[in-house]
Amino acid sequence: MLSASPINHVVLISLSQRVLLQSEVNVLRAKLEDSESLKAEYHSALVAAENRLERSQSTIVHEVEGKGKNQEREEFMDGKGEVRKPSSPAVSGSVFV
Repeated sequence: MLSASPINHVVLISLSQRVLLQSEVNVLRAKLEDSESLKAEYHSALVAAENRLERSQSTIVHEVEGKGKNQEREEFMDGKGEVRKPSSPAVSGSVFV
């Protein structure tokens, strides 16, 4: 049988290094997964921000929103340019709980 020879010592050191390297690989994989998750979140936020920017720069959206605001103003204006109060909603016999 072999006693504690230099070869056995080298094998033990190699096994220890393998375990250490495997642990480091596991840590790096976890960091990579976290980074990929953050990347996906940042990408989604970027796409949403780009969409908001495009929408804010869109002349069609401005025209549609402007028409909507003008219609709201006209609903609350009488023919003399004075603001009128909106009418009360109709009262029905039922009560919502």
